Amino acid sequence: MNELISRHLLMRRYPRFLARTLASATLAVTLAACAGSSDGQESLTERALVAPGKYVLYSCPQLAVAAKASEKRKADLEVLIARAGPGTGGRLAANVAYGPEYSQTRGELAELGRAAAEKNCKPVPETPSAKPTAKQAAKPAAR
Repeated sequence: MNELISRHLLMRRYPRFLARTLASATLAVTLAACAGSSDGQESLTERALVAPGKYVLYSCPQLAVAAKASEKRKADLEVLIARAGPGTGGRLAANVAYGPEYSQTRGELAELGRAAAEKNCKPVPETPSAKPTAKQAAKPAAR
């Protein structure tokens, strides 16, 4: 009788253990995939968020206008991310709130660069990601 009870308890706990292990592994893989590279290389997430060939029909002046708008949005997002705070909570909130859009904007800039290179246009200007100063981060965004 005791053997039957212990076997029953084991069978009830195994699915819970399996579910927790699977959830932990999924979370680890998701976090690893979402971690973008900050050294100028395009990450998998950035490539996945932008349709390949999105800018094929754009002319060189249109590519320049789109690149300028994307650069401005990227700079705005960097200020917002810096304003969220350097602590763990601030980083988490910034990644949840602005991370997907920031990755998409970086992916768009990379796709714009590829489209400009294919059309032999002037290269899309890539401004280095300047960390916003404390004064810029404290200043409210103009709307």
